[in-house]
Amino acid sequence: MMITIAGVVVLVLLYVLLMKVAEKAIEADERRDKDFGYHGRYSRLDSWQ
Repeated sequence: MMITIAGVVVLVLLYVLLMKVAEKAIEADERRDKDFGYHGRYSRLDSWQ
């Protein structure tokens, strides 16, 4: 099966789009962590120890 140039371009565009979305999600996560204070959300995960 031949991968066409158009197919490669579409894949690259999708990949870039996904990276941008992931970047936004990570930034939002970090902002939310700051709101929780020093430990962020992860303090809840540590609480069982």
